[in-house]
Amino acid sequence: MNTAALTTSVIGVLTPLVVKGAREIATVAGEKVGEKASEMLSSLKRRWAGDEEASSTLERFEKNPARYEPVLEDILHEKLDADEGLRDEMARLIDEIGPNLVVVQRLGSVSGEATGVDAGELNRGNVEVDQQADNVSGKITGARIDRIG
Repeated sequence: MNTAALTTSVIGVLTPLVVKGAREIATVAGEKVGEKASEMLSSLKRRWAGDEEASSTLERFEKNPARYEPVLEDILHEKLDADEGLRDEMARLIDEIGPNLVVVQRLGSVSGEATGVDAGELNRGNVEVDQQADNVSGKITGARIDRIG
């Protein structure tokens, strides 16, 4: 996985963790995701303990993720480029979580049918569907999965 994609993946795991907390993430996405997200955050705190800019940005991100996400993303990208050990650890944690599919639909009016995800199988990974519609006279389905596991 290239550094840019890894950076995006790590931020994509950390943001829900700091917004909702490990317990809520585990409830929604599974215990494994909550554990790996917490492990990822702890690892960054430990590795960046001696780096004032990185550690203070991570602390600020935990308190206000919307404001500090872009700054953290920039620092993380820089650190992943420079530190092969960090890059390998974050890649391993992302791989252990598995694929992550996030579908966001903001719909005005639905008179027919709207489906967020229609999948035959989901052997591994996580699916999150966030749907909002202003006016529904049809049918909205978040996810239809024939087989999981």
